[in-house]
Amino acid sequence: MKKKRIIVLCLLAIAIVLELLPYGAVLIFGNPDGTRNRETFSYFDLRPYGYANFAPLITAILTSVLLFMFVVYMFNNNAELYKKIKGVSIAAVIVSFMPLLRGLENYSVTGFAISVVLLVVCIVLQLKGFNRLCR
Repeated sequence: MKKKRIIVLCLLAIAIVLELLPYGAVLIFGNPDGTRNRETFSYFDLRPYGYANFAPLITAILTSVLLFMFVVYMFNNNAELYKKIKGVSIAAVIVSFMPLLRGLENYSVTGFAISVVLLVVCIVLQLKGFNRLCR
């Protein structure tokens, strides 16, 4: 029972560590000579947000909120809170894949790993009976 809680907590911690690394958010700058320069930043960095790459920062905030909500849920087995956790996890997965809308070059391997970890968290939370097993 507690193993599932620990698994979700570890996955969320892995996602936050990956988001802190400076390899997740991608910005592509054009140079005057016509070449393109690709730079990567942390998901928590404000520079990509300033250049209209909103998804990484929103994903980082949703992951942090998800971690906080899950820790609260571990001590307070509230069914309403669990429904909200599932909703936030779905939103985090959707937003984490949004850089793909701008093209594959705007997506990094670290960003893909973050998306996969959040998708696994979402799937584990959606499993029937997970709420009962965590009690």
